[in-house]
Amino acid sequence: MPVIDIHTHNIENEADTFVYNIRFGCTQQNVFAPLYSVGIHPWDADVDINDEFYTLAEKAVAIGECGLDKACKTPMEKQQQIFSQQIEIAQDMNKPVIIHCVRCWGQILEMSHRYANHTPWLIHGCYASAEWIRQASRHNFFFSLGPKQIGLPRFAEILQAIPPSRLLLETDDDKSMNIRDVYAATNANERQIEGNYEQFIGRSLISR
Repeated sequence: MPVIDIHTHNIENEADTFVYNIRFGCTQQNVFAPLYSVGIHPWDADVDINDEFYTLAEKAVAIGECGLDKACKTPMEKQQQIFSQQIEIAQDMNKPVIIHCVRCWGQILEMSHRYANHTPWLIHGCYASAEWIRQASRHNFFFSLGPKQIGLPRFAEILQAIPPSRLLLETDDDKSMNIRDVYAATNANERQIEGNYEQFIGRSLISR
């Protein structure tokens, strides 16, 4: 079975299939991979969406990472504006969204209600409460875990709260563990993860 990394900043990845993140407006947008996502990170919310963004988005398998972050200095109003724009692009292009969320769980769920019947949304690097995960699971959310979550005291609680059909795995920007170590630490079922990936991305691995 293929080993899948749903969100990584490492172009030299050990996964059989990985989705490389292009952080639009940063130098790494010049690095391409067979499968990639493209988004404006909340830290970069002053970056404008332009024709280049749309060109990259057309060929991307997902929009993001994008989202909301109370820990950064970017004004929340600006973050919400650029996040909403990217959700609308994802809706128009019928693409899933990879979400960065720091202490904005209520706002993310509120936005999910605003965009009824939205495409699949992935909370990457999820460390939300078990109750929040249970609520979001009812609204077409997926959740990915990686090295940073594995090291949390609450890791077992988070993992248990995520429905097996909504779990994906990542390495993000952390090189302390490879994706196979993440599979082992989460005791992930490879066939289940493959099915979850295909449901989230909206295509089979064979057709990629």
